[in-house]
Amino acid sequence: MVGLEDSMESIYEVTNVARKIFQHGAGIGIPIGNLRESEAYIYEGNKDTPPEGRSSGPITFMKLYDAVGETTKSGGRVRRAAILCSLPV
Repeated sequence: MVGLEDSMESIYEVTNVARKIFQHGAGIGIPIGNLRESEAYIYEGNKDTPPEGRSSGPITFMKLYDAVGETTKSGGRVRRAAILCSLPV
């Protein structure tokens, strides 16, 4: 399982790591439960300033990882990549 933090940098870093893993024919586990929920406020800086926007939520990023798995075939073969996303409820 890879580490995923609640930041855009981490989300796309995991996307790149996943792509590299998929190219070699392996699968990946991603803890998307670490991401903030849908419509949560996004603060740029500190909590004393007004929020800059709202989060799209973890499911949106799960779709991103699914798209990477679909387009990066496992080891260049026809089989798509294996992805396990964990989301505690």
